[in-house]
Amino acid sequence: MEDEGIDICKGHTEEITQDVFTEIQKLLELHKSLADILTSEEKDACQRNKKCVELYEDFKDTCDLNSEKLLCNEVENFRGAYNNIMYETYKCKEFKYLPSYQKHSELSSITTPIVSFSAISLASFITYKFTPFGSWIRNRISGRNNLMNRIDKENREAQYASERQDTPYRVGYHSSR
Repeated sequence: MEDEGIDICKGHTEEITQDVFTEIQKLLELHKSLADILTSEEKDACQRNKKCVELYEDFKDTCDLNSEKLLCNEVENFRGAYNNIMYETYKCKEFKYLPSYQKHSELSSITTPIVSFSAISLASFITYKFTPFGSWIRNRISGRNNLMNRIDKENREAQYASERQDTPYRVGYHSSR
């Protein structure tokens, strides 16, 4: 029965370096500090808040340099939980929101719209040129243009034409009298 549990983590193990171990310990201490705030009285909670902020600020250098780390994602999750708990539960005068240390890549925010626009343009061009959809659209557009041209021509002709222009006048002349 105990032998079944041994194979669960097989293939999912990694060597933990001293740096990673230290960062994990700091993250655990950060969570412990938040738990201490939650279990303490309101007066003590505001004092312990300072310690929690100091521990959080230790992650600034780590996450500023490389915000793609899993550790920084966990620190960001902690930041959200801390801000919610401190804002909703405790009304400390010293309370300040923890800032995010993760930086979003400017490159990804620029390339995503450009790639999307290019892909849509290419797909539209291929659809228009190499499928029956293109000829169908062309006929629809040219048909609408012909109709509009015909209506414009009739309107222009109607402006200059008089309704009585071709009306026969039945006026009798008494020329033989």
